[in-house]
Amino acid sequence: CVKPILNVETKGTKASALQNQGMKATKRKLQAFIETFGEQNFPWKAASYIIGNINYGGRVTDDWDRKALLCILDRCISKEAMYGYDGVKLFRPCSYGSRAGQPSHTVENETDSGIDLSTLHDLSFSAAIDVASNCVNDSLDPSTFGMHENAGLIVRAKQAKVLLSDVLAVQSNSSSMLSTGPDEDTSLKEQLLAAVPRLVDTEPLKSAAWAFLSVHQPISSSVKADLSNQAGDKRVKNPLWSVLMHECHRMNNLLSVIEKQLHNLGLALEGEIAMSAELEAVLLSARTNTVPKPWERAAYPSMKPLSSWMIDLAKRVHSLRTWVQFGPPKSFWLPGLFYPQGFLSALLQRHARLNRLAIDSLTFAFKVTTFREGSQIPSEAQEGAFVHGLFLESAAYDSKRRKLTASLPGHTHSPVPVIQFVPRIIADKVQAPPERQPSAKARPSAAGMSPADNSIRSRTPSSLGSPGAQNKTLFYDTPLYKTSARAGILSTTGQSTNFVIAVSLPTSEPPASWTLQGVCLLCQLDE
Repeated sequence: CVKPILNVETKGTKASALQNQGMKATKRKLQAFIETFGEQNFPWKAASYIIGNINYGGRVTDDWDRKALLCILDRCISKEAMYGYDGVKLFRPCSYGSRAGQPSHTVENETDSGIDLSTLHDLSFSAAIDVASNCVNDSLDPSTFGMHENAGLIVRAKQAKVLLSDVLAVQSNSSSMLSTGPDEDTSLKEQLLAAVPRLVDTEPLKSAAWAFLSVHQPISSSVKADLSNQAGDKRVKNPLWSVLMHECHRMNNLLSVIEKQLHNLGLALEGEIAMSAELEAVLLSARTNTVPKPWERAAYPSMKPLSSWMIDLAKRVHSLRTWVQFGPPKSFWLPGLFYPQGFLSALLQRHARLNRLAIDSLTFAFKVTTFREGSQIPSEAQEGAFVHGLFLESAAYDSKRRKLTASLPGHTHSPVPVIQFVPRIIADKVQAPPERQPSAKARPSAAGMSPADNSIRSRTPSSLGSPGAQNKTLFYDTPLYKTSARAGILSTTGQSTNFVIAVSLPTSEPPASWTLQGVCLLCQLDE
């Protein structure tokens, strides 16, 4: 019963990436397994490993994609996939027609609950493939494949978004869009220009008291003595000061680009200068409520429409301006930064300098607080920093049980409570099980850690529980992305530019179940 199912060929327009050398190698290996071990002793785990880590996994460069691939294969290449999960079969009972020029085939022992696939041995090989290619049940609920019922909603929402964006793209080039009067365009330009915030004044940073690390930080007495004997510019520099300076410079550059282009657009609309292709692209983007490409190149990753993008821009500027004027906040708005990985690296660097440790020996532990908003934090963190403003996609966080939980029907995103990022030495970590480590890599260098690197847990042995414990607390390494696109450019660190860090969240469900549901953390939503 294994051979015909795994030898199904995709047909017509469905022929995709499966029809390549990886698919052919997979079929040959499965054929060899069947001939060697037979159907009763078929090595499911070995087949899943070879397909996931060699035939297809060797072509996957992202650790998180490989982790998802392995979880999917573990569910599909198994006895349960053949005979059903909790009584729900992945294959539907159906009648089978014939291929062109071939007689019809019938399968005996067909029932309402499924098909006795052992009868496929009585058919020819080509006829068995014809039967298997028609028995996949495409009407099953997403939960059958380990997904949440909101998966269909997410897919339809993305399809609708793509359709609307295509319609707008076609409409923006039509004569009806280009016939908009100059008064309307001038009014639109004025509205955008009025919404652009003022530049962030970095002058107070030059004399900021927190630019250097204070001795009241929780450090050893020997380090305190050394710091107290140092004076002037020889004191330990606060890495967060450098992060803020870079963020302000990048924000001011973005604001300058926006203001300059809107000013030139106004001159072009008045006929004082020529309407260049770049200015015309800005005008068309403003009409269709999309962020202009020249602004995107100078800005942070975002998938928001232009109206929401301008509101978010004002919030980011206000956050930076507050930080400059009043010093580091009690809780940091991580999504408001251009480069959140740099902020996390600065936290580790600050801890390393104060305790005279190598930064490569540090990673993060995570403590989810009971505070829903950053403004509720009473005081700054004694270790690390509090972070707010994150969202969970395809799941929710139960503050009462302090665990991940399934999201409500129709709710694809939910806010996450304030999380404390606490630097910890890697030697103190509890090793994750092998199946939770997509690949073995070197020690992490601050943020941007791979799933295998970021497996530290702030747990006592009692919290791990015994293998048979009912209330065993597990941890799901939740990838944090800047946008819901998740995809990015592969950087020199081996990680996607859209990936920030893996945040360990407690759960009572197997971590693989959350991987199948595509659960992740986001810095911002698309609305």
